Amino acid sequence: MVVIVGAGVAGVATAYYLSVSSGKTPITLLDAAGPAACSSGKAGAFITNRPPSFRRGIGKGNNVDDKRRFLFEKSFELHEELAKDLSLESFCRVHNYRTIQTKETNADDKNDISFDDPEDTLHSWLTSLGENEGAKPLSGAAALLDPAELTNAMLEKVLSQGNCCFRQANISGLELDSSGRFIKGIQLENSEDGSESKPIVIEEDEAVVIALGPWSCRIEDWLGIPMPIEGVLSTSLIYQDGIPASDSGTAFFFDEDSNGCHLEVFGRKDRSLYVSGCGESQVIGTRCLRSTERPSPNVDCPPDATRASAARASLEKAGYDHRYSTDISEGNPQPDTTQACLRPMTPDNVPIVGKLLDNAYIATGGGPWGITWGPLMGQSLASLINDDGDPPIRLGLLSHKRFDTLVYRTLLKSRSFPGVSATT
Repeated sequence: MVVIVGAGVAGVATAYYLSVSSGKTPITLLDAAGPAACSSGKAGAFITNRPPSFRRGIGKGNNVDDKRRFLFEKSFELHEELAKDLSLESFCRVHNYRTIQTKETNADDKNDISFDDPEDTLHSWLTSLGENEGAKPLSGAAALLDPAELTNAMLEKVLSQGNCCFRQANISGLELDSSGRFIKGIQLENSEDGSESKPIVIEEDEAVVIALGPWSCRIEDWLGIPMPIEGVLSTSLIYQDGIPASDSGTAFFFDEDSNGCHLEVFGRKDRSLYVSGCGESQVIGTRCLRSTERPSPNVDCPPDATRASAARASLEKAGYDHRYSTDISEGNPQPDTTQACLRPMTPDNVPIVGKLLDNAYIATGGGPWGITWGPLMGQSLASLINDDGDPPIRLGLLSHKRFDTLVYRTLLKSRSFPGVSATT
């Protein structure tokens, strides 16, 4: 049996590839909030085969190294395979992929725009962005998808095999055997009605996978293994039914502007406009995520209204009129969805994937590229658990042990990882 704790894209991908490679292995998938409840259901899911070094979160200004480059290249290939195998409706290649030099327009300039056909007007605006003199095309292949569709499609495929069950439960701890090398039990929090939940017994020949996103840092309390993961609370906006139906998408990345935004604007296949890069994302420290007052997915991770307002203002400065994506008769310029997700970030912006103990594994820390890397992280863990040859990526480069060096111990000691409220 394999017990996977966390039903985001990395956890579900692990179950998917375990099921594909060895369909007889019993799998139990646990999650407190349900499949794709946090980042795996709300991220923009921009996929590329080349790491865009212009954006923060990639090496913090360092040159792109081999391990990240390989992660992007291999992940893009895997996403194309999954889109075909799972018949994902949202997956589409991006035909217009550019950085945009921020150019603020005068709001009065939009007064003469005709809204007889707002769909054509929005299409013209997206086209004009790509033709902006400050727009620079980016190299490499790119695609967009709905991460919730991907995660749920993989889960449905696994459940249909008959060897996997999903259980909504929140774990409260892990129990080690006397040697400290094996997990022998998973402790569960009591149910909402107060009834006691029995722990899950784990045998030595069974495996436990921790894929809890930013909450994976709780491993430090459970197993005593350093796990320096912070959560970055990022707000995003979605405007529905605003752009013409298309089999390809658009992706524009703006410079940082006077509102503190560095907009990322995605025109998706489902006719929605996804906007992120609202700026000034709040960091939820490791200490807070490990405390009893830690935020819960959906419940304590609300969008930042101030940053959402700033993003709307930045869109207007870029020439966007909110009536493009709005029923004019209603006169409501608000986005259809304002949401937030808590992204798991490591100090070096590289994920943590691999073995923790003899029967314990981890997949977390994808940060802004968690959707891109998630399937590859899951495929690699499945290969490691099944011991069916070399994993598709060199897991030694992604091991948690890289943080147990003098350099990182000094770095982590100098960082306070302050506990902060997720609702402030």
